[in-house]
Amino acid sequence: MAKRTIIFWTTPELQQAKKCLTKNSNNVAATARELSRTMKRSEQSLTFKLHEIKNVANPVAIRKERSKGVVRTKNALQLPKGFSFDFTPTRAEMLKDHVRLYF
Repeated sequence: MAKRTIIFWTTPELQQAKKCLTKNSNNVAATARELSRTMKRSEQSLTFKLHEIKNVANPVAIRKERSKGVVRTKNALQLPKGFSFDFTPTRAEMLKDHVRLYF
């Protein structure tokens, strides 16, 4: 069995990895390929460390907020003749093919 050596990360290396990760939109594979050219480290070790940085070390700074798929409009809905409500919905969603009313 080959003897393993422990290689520690310096603070400037970690900062460079974080900046590069945010620049590449959290794409770990592309960031590892890019950093393996500049740093004297293997792509596999960089991938491991970048996953660690992305998921464990600082998840709030890296993760982006997900966008909502449903667009809610506040337009008034015109009712057909003879149709009336005697109660008001708490929320209404207008989708492409139908309307959802929540009471």
